[in-house]
Amino acid sequence: MRAYSQVESLKLFKQFQKIGLKLDKFTFPVVLKVSGHCLMIGTGGSLHSMAVKLGFSSDLHVKNTLLRMYARFGVIRFAR
Repeated sequence: MRAYSQVESLKLFKQFQKIGLKLDKFTFPVVLKVSGHCLMIGTGGSLHSMAVKLGFSSDLHVKNTLLRMYARFGVIRFAR
């Protein structure tokens, strides 16, 4: 998926879902990064939910990409 443009990566991801291909821990960082770069907060939130439901939220690469994505959205607030 990395070989495609950002928009094409998201289209390919959606096609994967439609045809029932199994998603893995390598797929999520790519599409999360795209949603962060394109500032697609709705898509990013949906992908986060999907990653949690499929059990990939504990993966280090997925966690780091989620952190970077939300930082791009400006929704991470640090408590004092």
